[in-house]
Amino acid sequence: MNSVKWARQASGVTRPKRFVRFSVVAGRFVLLIAVIAASTGCTASNVPADTKSPAAGTAGQAVAARDTCVVGMITIIWNGEPRYYLTTDEGETFHLQIDEETARAVGGPVRLNRQEAIVIAEVVEGAADVLRVREIRLKEEGQSCYQ
Repeated sequence: MNSVKWARQASGVTRPKRFVRFSVVAGRFVLLIAVIAASTGCTASNVPADTKSPAAGTAGQAVAARDTCVVGMITIIWNGEPRYYLTTDEGETFHLQIDEETARAVGGPVRLNRQEAIVIAEVVEGAADVLRVREIRLKEEGQSCYQ
């Protein structure tokens, strides 16, 4: 006879078991993608480059399409030179590439260490956990990427 195993779904429809298993796996995959997309923070990757965005910090600045805004705690590891890391509330850690001028604009490495900050940066190609910082500012109470 027929070697296909059948399963009755919650909707009452009877389908081959392999279809039901595929549906469950596909549904979990879609859910995983949605969770990852939601947890990546406030990215500006879907915003056209000519769109003005309040994520830039100062009024009237445009955020490039490849820039992202991340909020978190800055930690500095001293090993001859400061190495900057930012950890979000969700536990994601990013290595920050900050030039000296950008760090000095907010008080330098000593001032940044163990402070909550808002970082606007470009994701370094080939390294999703490395951000090249364009702008950084210390976070104030209730402030987010879009304030």
